[in-house]
Amino acid sequence: MTQVRTVLGDVRPQDLGVCDAHDHLFLRSPQLPGQELDDARAARAELAAFRA
Repeated sequence: MTQVRTVLGDVRPQDLGVCDAHDHLFLRSPQLPGQELDDARAARAELAAFRA
């Protein structure tokens, strides 16, 4: 593998560093009542904490 596709563009594997392979900043599903992730302010805070 020569490149890894990320939301910020292609990156060399050796330059990845710490990764979160799969996550949801927003989520709403009738199959998961009461587990909604729909707060934009909270999503920004979680993303900022992950980036730090």
